[in-house]
Amino acid sequence: MDMNLFRGVMTLIIMALFIGICVRVYSRKRKPLYDQAAHMALEKEGKADE
Repeated sequence: MDMNLFRGVMTLIIMALFIGICVRVYSRKRKPLYDQAAHMALEKEGKADE
């Protein structure tokens, strides 16, 4: 196995990982989780004391 073949295989593996992460991040199942995280900063901090 020469170095160019190794580099090509590693490029394909990294590209597949990148595409997999993008699909997972932008899936519709995870949207409620991201919406909840986006609103955390806007929620009142002293909710537990009320």
